[in-house]
Amino acid sequence: REYRSGTVVRVDTDNGSVSIRHSDRDDIEIQSHVRAVSEERAQQVSLIAARDEDGVLSIRAQWPDDKRRNNEGCSFDILVPGAEGITIHTSNGRIEVVGLTGMADLHSSNGAIEVHHHAGSVTAHTSNGAITLADVSGAVDAQTRNGKLEVSGAGGEVKAGTSNGKIRVDLSASSPGPVLATTSNGSITLGIGPAFSGTLEMQTSNGALRAGEPAGATLISSSKNRLELGFGDGEQTSVLRTSNGSIELQSVAP
Repeated sequence: REYRSGTVVRVDTDNGSVSIRHSDRDDIEIQSHVRAVSEERAQQVSLIAARDEDGVLSIRAQWPDDKRRNNEGCSFDILVPGAEGITIHTSNGRIEVVGLTGMADLHSSNGAIEVHHHAGSVTAHTSNGAITLADVSGAVDAQTRNGKLEVSGAGGEVKAGTSNGKIRVDLSASSPGPVLATTSNGSITLGIGPAFSGTLEMQTSNGALRAGEPAGATLISSSKNRLELGFGDGEQTSVLRTSNGSIELQSVAP
């Protein structure tokens, strides 16, 4: 299919995974994987890939009579030469985004979310599943109810929250933060570089606090369950909070 540079891509599906990756090809390749209650219904499913009036390329499956039956679903594997924004919504399925740019808005009810080498901000929300974000240059908002969160090489502000699972956030060496990481049950590890600035609050109800001796840090206050440190002249506040688990501060290499 014809593909324009700088296209915003939107993918909507139910009961299916979505993978969208950068490729060196000049056009877009879309592979759909349909699960239907019968061969006849599977043959009647249409792949819709059309631009709306705003130029957004919308991709979805159209079911017979516009009615998807229980246990039916459609997954997508997509290769694009580039995208200036991605929106993916699936009710049940894994989401993967690799090597793209722009704002990424990713939502799944049940499924893991992975993003790698993304030039832009990422919003990744799922109810049940792990979230892994690596080398994201912009801001990060990652939320899940049940699953671990791993963010590495983050270049901007990070918000990471889960009800049950551990959290690890490693900022890029040039990122000043801030970071807001909260979990009810799980440990939290934060890696910071020399550019990190502002106030850092670490708090746990049941667990250890380990900060070592980070370069440039000033002790503001300390108790059994709470530690507050200052970095540079920044006025922003970073918060690491868990109910059950340890919290550790580490340094990342420049």
